[in-house]
Formats: sequence, C-alpha cells, structure tokens
Amino acid sequence: MLGQLPAYWWALVLLGILAGVVSGMLGLGSGAVVVPALVLAFGFPQKSAQGTALALMVPMAMLGAFRFWIVSKGFGKISAADWAS
Repeated sequence: MLGQLPAYWWALVLLGILAGVVSGMLGLGSGAVVVPALVLAFGFPQKSAQGTALALMVPMAMLGAFRFWIVSKGFGKISAADWAS
C-alpha cells in the first residue's frame, strides 16, 4: 500500500495541516486553501482538486454531527484530552 503513495506524500500531509491551521485561524473553509494549492503546487486537474476538497468535507461533517449529538445528549463538552485518551 505504501508503494502506491506519490513521492511527495509528505507535502500533501503538510498541506492538510496548513489548511487546518489557516481555516481555523481565519474562519475559511479548508477548500479555499486546498483547491488552489492542489492545482497550482501539485498540478492536479481542477475537477480532481475540487473532488478532493469535497471528500475532505465528509469526515469533518461526520465529526461535527457526532460532537453535536454527544453534547445534545447531555454527556457534556468534549475536550482535546478526552479525544486523546
């Protein structure tokens, strides 16, 4: 499976971290960072970059819905320490 990764996989991981930090600090959607970076820096076709950004939204939306469900059931707030344990 690791042989299927592109040689620049580490740069894609850094892009994901950067997109998370920038979108969290500025209140932007991560697609505003990811799509231009994939097209301009990595040479992805536009449709592939947009599809990748859409695929990134699914786990984030699922996590947000799960957190909303936990809090609405009265289990209290979830901190980062709770997720780590």
